[in-house]
This record gives sequence, structure tokens and C-alpha cells, in this order.
Amino acid sequence: MVRNRVRRQLRHAAVQLEQDAVFEPAPYLVVVHPKAVECSMKELAFHLESATSKQPKLERTQDNATEIIISDSPASHDRLER
Repeated sequence: MVRNRVRRQLRHAAVQLEQDAVFEPAPYLVVVHPKAVECSMKELAFHLESATSKQPKLERTQDNATEIIISDSPASHDRLER
């Protein structure tokens, strides 16, 4: 399945980034846009590294959950929730 391929590629990229000490091991929620199926492994790894290397901003959502925004772009879907 295509979805599983993207999931495996992201998992592999995360392991590589962790080994390279790009980001610390922690639970992340990664939301992937459907167009991610068009990305190569290298592109997925680049986007994952870009998303996790930005300085997060904490915001309160309407239901008082803490949301970490890792992109300033309003069109971006790069969000993590805690």
C-alpha cells in the first residue's frame, strides 16, 4: 500500500535523523498531506527534518490542548499536538 510505504519511509527518516542527532527522541505526531505519496524518500526526509528543526511555538487551542506549531505558514499542515 502507498500509505504504508510513506509511513515506512518517514520512520526510516526519523531513525536517521535521530542517529545524526538532528532531533531528540520523543513522541511526535506527524500529519502527512495526501500529496506526500508523490515525494521521494529524500524529499520526505528533508521535509521531516525541516519540520522538526524549527523552533516550536506553543499555542492554546479552543479545547485547552497545547499545540506546537512548527511552521509559520498558515497553509502548512506541519503541526504537532501534545
